[in-house]
Parts: sequence; C-alpha cells; structure tokens
Amino acid sequence: MSKGRLIVVIAAAAVLAIGVAPAIDRASRSQSLDGITTAGALHVAPDGRLVVTEVGTGGSADGRVVVVDPRTDRREILLDGLSVPRAADMDAAGTVCAVLEAIPPEPPELRCSDGRRVDLSPVEPDASWVARPIDVVWDGGNGWFVAEPSNTSLLHVGTDDIVALVDDFHVPTGAVQPVPVGLTRSLDGKLWLALSDGGIAAIPLDGDAPPVHGQWVGGASVVGVIPRREGEILLYSGGTTGWVAWCCGVHGGGNMIVDGFAYPRSLALLPDGRLAISADGRVTLYRANALPGGEP
Repeated sequence: MSKGRLIVVIAAAAVLAIGVAPAIDRASRSQSLDGITTAGALHVAPDGRLVVTEVGTGGSADGRVVVVDPRTDRREILLDGLSVPRAADMDAAGTVCAVLEAIPPEPPELRCSDGRRVDLSPVEPDASWVARPIDVVWDGGNGWFVAEPSNTSLLHVGTDDIVALVDDFHVPTGAVQPVPVGLTRSLDGKLWLALSDGGIAAIPLDGDAPPVHGQWVGGASVVGVIPRREGEILLYSGGTTGWVAWCCGVHGGGNMIVDGFAYPRSLALLPDGRLAISADGRVTLYRANALPGGEP
C-alpha cells in the first residue's frame, strides 16, 4: 500500500434534484430482521450472507456481529461481548473482523473471530487525535481497510498487524473537509468511500492515480455507496430523514429508489437484488425490481 498519497475531493457545484425517474422502479419493503435493534454497518460476505454489526448500548460489552442468511433468516453470532463495535466484514475464509471504538483503558482496535486483535491507535506516535474507526472492509487478499473519520483518513491493516496510512483527504482552501464514513470494495478492484460532505471517492487498488467523483446534495451526507457499472446507488442521511437514490451514471442524478426512514447508517446489495438498509438501529430489506447498471 502506498503511504501518504493525497486525494482531492471536489464537491459538485449543483444540488442534485431528487425525483422519480420512470427508468427506475421504487423499491418496496420485503422483510425486516426482527430482534436487531442497534444495527450499525452492513456488509455482504463472500458467501452472500449479510454481516450485521450490532453496536449495543455503549460501554457495556453487549455489541456483537451477526451473520444472516437472507434467504432463510438463519443467523450465526461470530463475535460477541464487544464494546461499541462500529462495523465488521468477512473474508473468503469465513473470518470476521470488526472495528471497535476506544473505551479507556482499551484502545480502538480491529478484533477478529480467529482471536486476532490489532491496536488502531494513531499511526504517527506524536498524533494528538484519537482514532475512532467507523467502517472496515476486507481488502480481497490478506488485510483490512479501515475508515477513520477523526483524522479523515483511510488505514490498512496487513497480516503482520502493521497499521499503515493509505490516504488522507485534503480539499481546496475554504471547501468542506470530507470525512470517510462508509467503505465498499467493488469487483473491479476499487475501494469506494462514502464521504460526509455528500461526496464519494473511488480508489483503484492497483496503485494507479485515483479518479474522483464529486457529488453533492445540500444538507445531506452520503453514508453508503454501492458501485454499479453505470453509476452508483447512494444512501443519503439528513439526520431524521434518509433516502436511497441512483446517482449520476447514464440514468442521470437524483433518481429516488426508496425513502421514508430515519437516521440511516449503512446499506448493502444482496445477491438476490434486494437492498439491505440499516436505519435507526434496525435492518430492513427492500425489493427493487429494476435497479440499473450491473456489477462494475
């Protein structure tokens, strides 16, 4: 992984108009995952199951990671007794790793179902900021990417447990500082980041210069992104309101897919085409009959 490579994220000048496009069907609710009340990040495992991080009530070690088969609702708890886990993902071998906030005297860490624990304290020894990891994805090989919003940075944890700074995000003077709040790894070898300023960024993992996507919706943050061949499906948060829209490919911007939920945190696209959305602590599956694009 390269260290210190900078990405300039530029917000688009125009506000995207949100409307219903005839080319995209509105999604309909198909299923709620009962018993899950403190859901955080969602990711799809290599075997197609949904990895749900339950944050818990905070500080009482009641957080856990539950893997759900969306076809049968069969559930397996792979990590339990966690204090404020923010996100988790699974690798091809079935190992689940979660990122946990610091609960003094415990540091922020990556904790895995195989017993591995990695301190995620700042890479720089003299750093004054406190790491608050918010999302994690398997890198497709032997490590994990971690989104760290306190220092607006992206970290990588290798098999040797070395934590490396992959990128930090710099903006032109006077622009809003983007904060990485969500991660997705696409099949075409890119790492996608949802940024709190309403933007998204895609970083090729082969070391090439990263392209930049500048999308912006006034008053809202992008908290989740699903890349498609012809654009992106984005989860927007306006706090007490949230919505999912198709953005900016050949279908244009701002096409509404589903709305009507509060405090959204994460979304994932299941192998059967359903959208899983984590909002207000609960996970709901939505059936979308005609999502555009296709795998990137």
